[in-house]
Amino acid sequence: RLFFGRRIPGGGQAPDSSWATFLEAVVTPLLPAGLTVWRAEGQWLDPRGELVREPVMVVEVLHPRGTQADSIFDRIATEYMRRFNQDAVLRSTAETRTQLYAVPPR
Repeated sequence: RLFFGRRIPGGGQAPDSSWATFLEAVVTPLLPAGLTVWRAEGQWLDPRGELVREPVMVVEVLHPRGTQADSIFDRIATEYMRRFNQDAVLRSTAETRTQLYAVPPR
């Protein structure tokens, strides 16, 4: 999971249209096998020691462990911080068991 804060230092927040452009131009091409996105409300203590409350976009990705995934997430986080003047992007990783229930092909 990647957590993208939407509050912009100095005031305001990243507009929905800018988030949509970032998702389409950066995230989706780097994660073509699929992902899930949802809105959340978050808070965290920033590097200056200030409590920040902000809207957040969460991107969840099921992927194999390894340096390829690490590299992709690093690229996404770095580009988000650059585009939106952010201090950080949070990544949370957990091992999980998945199973896809699907209708068999005809």
